[in-house]
Amino acid sequence: MLILARKTGHDDGFGSQFQRILGIFCLAKEYNLQYLHVPLVDVGYQGLKALEINKNSNSFVEECNKRIEFLKTGSAPKNIYGKIDIKWMNCEVFEEILKTYKNDEKNIIVYCEYVHQILDKSPEMYRHVKDLYKPQIKKNKIFTIGVHVRRGELYVVDSHRMLPNSYYINIINKLIKLCKARNLNFIIELYTEVSEKETIITGKHPGICNRINEDKIINAENNKIEEFDCIPNLKKYINEKMFDTFDRMVNCDILITSRSSFSTVASYLKNGISIYHNFWHGMMKNDIEFSDPNFNLRVSKFLDRNPTIRT
Repeated sequence: MLILARKTGHDDGFGSQFQRILGIFCLAKEYNLQYLHVPLVDVGYQGLKALEINKNSNSFVEECNKRIEFLKTGSAPKNIYGKIDIKWMNCEVFEEILKTYKNDEKNIIVYCEYVHQILDKSPEMYRHVKDLYKPQIKKNKIFTIGVHVRRGELYVVDSHRMLPNSYYINIINKLIKLCKARNLNFIIELYTEVSEKETIITGKHPGICNRINEDKIINAENNKIEEFDCIPNLKKYINEKMFDTFDRMVNCDILITSRSSFSTVASYLKNGISIYHNFWHGMMKNDIEFSDPNFNLRVSKFLDRNPTIRT
């Protein structure tokens, strides 16, 4: 029997690690292979609060593992004939492994760290995780548009991934116009982090991993979160617990994502659709790229399938 499992080693943020885990799970399901769940060992980036106090939490890792236990479908077979370690799994390597071991009666575990080269070409494989994650926060009765504004350590590293507030506001206004045309009651939920104090960040801070040579400063003024106050029916969720935010993103009907694995993973798990800006990873066919020439038509078709109030 061929078994797929995650190879540990890259302990970055929750979103990116969870995405790698989901990719391996979905690849196993797609090809009728066994999946062996490997829990998170550590989460290197734990959000803005951890940066401000310059300390990560072990209980955070425990909470992450509890929330992803739904993927655990069984224990490892006792009789393992062989193990294969692969850092980057691509289509050619995977096909060769299938050809060699899929019908072998002996148990072979393939530990792989990255399967993006396969899943990004066939993101519909993520359908295998739809409805598996159960949010602890109750879904709103009113039609909900969620907006994930990713900031945090992006002021220090990978700043090219940040999208301006105007990007989100323009999309929100388009969606509001389409909702109002249908007399559809709605709320807008804004998810982001805002610095509570000026913080000097060094290369030694958790999640930074020596990716900067000079100290940098993060402060609240950088976010300009007041620019969103022009949005009607707006509820701000700022600096709340990570899984509360994640649950809201999975629950909302339309999610405007950041260039972030955190909101990308929520898109894979949720019902509804996501509006996205091209990022490293592939999105599912029902999701809509923000510059799609058929944006209004595709969103309209989605809205016309949804009631104004849930019972």
